[in-house]
Amino acid sequence: MKVDYEKELEIIRSDNGGLLRPADVVLAASPKGHPLHNSFEWSDSKAANSYREEQARHLIRYVLTIVHEDVIPIRKYASLTTMRGSDGGYVPVAECIENDELRQQLLTDALNEMQTFEVKYGLLGELVGLFTETNRVRRTRGKAKAQAVATV
Repeated sequence: MKVDYEKELEIIRSDNGGLLRPADVVLAASPKGHPLHNSFEWSDSKAANSYREEQARHLIRYVLTIVHEDVIPIRKYASLTTMRGSDGGYVPVAECIENDELRQQLLTDALNEMQTFEVKYGLLGELVGLFTETNRVRRTRGKAKAQAVATV
């Protein structure tokens, strides 16, 4: 059975004064027959460990580093999409910059996140320059990849 997540979330939001809160979603989904029930881990021991792992991810993302004195601090560690999964982890961003393969993956991940950002905030005219520049980088990168494939 396919779940209409938007419909179910809208019902929960409506039932809670027009505001959608995660705690209300969990509470509504807790009965076994609820359409969102299978979207959650209901085993307390498994859920507790997953929560602790999420807290560890938060700690890792919390550590910042300063690369250049005149630039804002950045996260010290990166979670590259190609490294995610059961054996995945985080690598220092400095290593990503020094290693061409990791750098390319970091750039791919950044451009994908920018695309998500644009979908979320594309209606804000003040950010149009940012989106234009991101798309320029994407096109330039695409041309470079095409040239590399053509020379092989």
